[in-house]
Amino acid sequence: MQEIHSRKVTEMNYERLYVNLLVKHGTEEKPDGYSERHHIIPLSLGGPDEADNLVYLSARAHFLAHWLLFKIHGGVKMARAFYGMCDLARRPER
Repeated sequence: MQEIHSRKVTEMNYERLYVNLLVKHGTEEKPDGYSERHHIIPLSLGGPDEADNLVYLSARAHFLAHWLLFKIHGGVKMARAFYGMCDLARRPER
C-alpha cells in the first residue's frame, strides 16, 4: 500500500502544469522584446488558427509548453513539434 501511495504523490499532472504555464506566462498582447506565438490547443489536435487560441510566450515558456504537450499527448505529431523547438539550426533566434 505504501508503494502505491508513494507513486501517487510523485506522479506529475502535466495538464495542470500546462494550464498554469499559459496562465502565468501567456499574454494576448505582444510584449516588448522577443516572444513567440503558441497555439493553446495545437493545430494537430484540431485547435483553430484563430486569435482566441493563440498566446505570446517567451522562448523558454514556449519550449516548456511543447515539452508538456508531448508529455500529455505523446505521439509523433507532438514529438515533431517538440523536436522542432530543440532544432537550433532551424531556430537560430533561440
